[in-house]
Amino acid sequence: MFEQRSEEITRGLYAANSESQYAAIRSNCDFVVLTGSGGGGKSSAMLHAWVSDARNNPNSRGLLLMRNINDFFKAGSVVDNIKKIIPLNDKGKNEVKKNAVGEIVRGDEQMGIRLKAPNNSELRFFHVANEDLREINDRIKNIQIKKIYVEEAHMIQWSTVSALQTRMRDDSNNKAQVYIAQNIERDSFVSKMCRNTETGGGWIDDDTGMPIESMNGVVRYFHVEKGDLDKCYWGASKHEVYMKAKDRIDRLMSKEEDMSYEDFIFSMVFFTLDARDNKQMLSKNKSYRASLSQSILADSMYENNWNYSVNDEDERKKEAIVSVEKINAMFHNKPNWNEKKRVTIDPAAMGMDNLVMIYWEGFHAVDFLYEQKTEPLSVINLIKDFLAKHNVEERHLVIDVQSHFSFLSTAFPRCYKYGAGTPSNRGKKSYVDGKDEAADVASQMINNGLITFDYSLKYIPYKHQRSKRATKTLVKQMEHESIVFRFESNRNGKRQMITKKMQHSLLHGASPDIMDNIIMLVASLIYDCYKELALKKTTTTINEEKETFNIDSYMDSSSVQNKPRGKVKDIADLINSRLKW
Repeated sequence: MFEQRSEEITRGLYAANSESQYAAIRSNCDFVVLTGSGGGGKSSAMLHAWVSDARNNPNSRGLLLMRNINDFFKAGSVVDNIKKIIPLNDKGKNEVKKNAVGEIVRGDEQMGIRLKAPNNSELRFFHVANEDLREINDRIKNIQIKKIYVEEAHMIQWSTVSALQTRMRDDSNNKAQVYIAQNIERDSFVSKMCRNTETGGGWIDDDTGMPIESMNGVVRYFHVEKGDLDKCYWGASKHEVYMKAKDRIDRLMSKEEDMSYEDFIFSMVFFTLDARDNKQMLSKNKSYRASLSQSILADSMYENNWNYSVNDEDERKKEAIVSVEKINAMFHNKPNWNEKKRVTIDPAAMGMDNLVMIYWEGFHAVDFLYEQKTEPLSVINLIKDFLAKHNVEERHLVIDVQSHFSFLSTAFPRCYKYGAGTPSNRGKKSYVDGKDEAADVASQMINNGLITFDYSLKYIPYKHQRSKRATKTLVKQMEHESIVFRFESNRNGKRQMITKKMQHSLLHGASPDIMDNIIMLVASLIYDCYKELALKKTTTTINEEKETFNIDSYMDSSSVQNKPRGKVKDIADLINSRLKW
């Protein structure tokens, strides 16, 4: 009776919904990953997969993994969802049903679902609020299972899942499998495993963070070295993986004479489930998608953008070196201009990033230009026109000369070539390379009001090709990009900016094109910047001293101790004299 009923429910539900859900339930892969927008049916599909396994394999043992113990029993969670699939007795709620096929067991370590004889299958609930590996290893010693179901995997570490794999050894006839269900989250092991990187399976575009549609439901293969996801080898076939990890797999095979290389390689399939496919839910909640699209979690729950993390805003608040207020002030502070004209250009990555050019008079941005799609010849012409417009010499052109922009060095041989390089003599003891020095000094210049933008530029439209959102203003884009001003210290104590990959991750796949222009300007005028900062510091000190004594009487008095030698005519002279001390 249980077998017939569960099959009817499964077929009925998923015939009315997505093929991906049904395919996931029937998958024979070692790892089945279920992700996607809110309401896509990830958890429901995973629970149906357990019901299907229990129906086909009596005496099977599964483990349902969640972060907190209360998550199993709270309203609308695991227990309530399973009750919708199969009838169960729940003595904890005084629910006894005549047609029940099993019961819910409440308790500490023995909680879960037990099905009646002759089936006798079990689904054990396992919480991991503490993921210390020693504790996890101690708790799983007496567990024997064939299936692992990971709910809300974005809240769980890969090390926990990897450790539980060592317990997949019960004597039932079903296949050992790991089902993983989670919301979109950049900082998760699923994100790491599924990107199209050297150590990822290729389902998620690493630059845009978006699932690759053609890869949905595609099976890939991998071998991981001792649970280290940084040593993960992927391929479209087991043979391809074997050739990449041949030395390691051959060593393993030498110890296991009855096993082939294929036995050491796992299969994985990745499904992106969409709320649009959940027809049953949408029939009663049509406005749900509208709610998702306008929520603070829209990037994750609606856009399926894997470059998004719920931690971003907290991290911005916690680690922001350049605040949103300081960015806004750049358009209102007194223009910090001088006679030194510069044009900075960030060609970006010729394709999905923007080309950005800024004309500077000293440290004041006067003009701004950006283009979304450019080719080498058009880039060269744009630069020439921009230089001519503002009467700027080629030697005062600052260009990021990464390898794929080498043609610009040929086209403009006299330009200032911005690159990693070495720090200045002033910064060589403090920074890893010249870019790190320029970025740190740039953040100081911004925070001290020494980088300014003409107010006329504040609200000009700006749209990034990687963004699906509406066009922003320049100031909003700069506020968005300011999050990249984060620094770390290497083992020698030298300061360095976070990597480009981390920057792209924070900016949802985009580059900080405008901030890069500011950093480039600072790099080309690094000693001028140090002088500006010193002058600012001295001015601040003088103003503080002015509060304690009369500055005019100080300058008029000939008897003040420690007065600089020579006649001090005004406050500017006083500051300059201080700089000479």
